[in-house]
Amino acid sequence: MRNRTLNRIALPLLTLAALGTAPASAQEPLTYEEARTAMDAAEQEARNNQWNLTILIVDADGVTP
Repeated sequence: MRNRTLNRIALPLLTLAALGTAPASAQEPLTYEEARTAMDAAEQEARNNQWNLTILIVDADGVTP
């Protein structure tokens, strides 16, 4: 239960924090560099908190870069 809550709440926030942006109304696809930055930040946060979870980075349309 705890991991599901973390997946739904923490990861979207970590992704936005890593990109330094809020959800935008004009949708632009993620670049590889932006996705890599978000993944690195999410992995580091998971390691720091000893979370065992799956991380998926997608753009606003649900497309993986």
